[in-house]
Amino acid sequence: MTTTPTLVRFSSPSGEDRYSLGHPLLDRYLEFVAGRARPNTLRAAAFDLKTFFSVIDKDPADFAADHSSPSIRRKKRSISSDESESLERATRLAPTPNVSARLNTQFAVQ
Repeated sequence: MTTTPTLVRFSSPSGEDRYSLGHPLLDRYLEFVAGRARPNTLRAAAFDLKTFFSVIDKDPADFAADHSSPSIRRKKRSISSDESESLERATRLAPTPNVSARLNTQFAVQ
């Protein structure tokens, strides 16, 4: 962003607190969070986005996932091939729950 995002709090027609940062992509994300999270989580997400994009001088639309965290990429690379093979094997061998069997055990008539 060329300017520092401005965090604005306003009330929705239903009376709930909503937040805007003045960027369409971030505002849509905050609407998404508002529909799925508690008010304090929404406020924290809005503040975190404001802080992040105040420090990182990049437009949110230009931001890619590979910019997010070099430490995550290092951790992914540090997994040895033996560990990744055993993880894949365990995932492949893990039983998948049968929906009808689960329903039968949960709703069995005694």
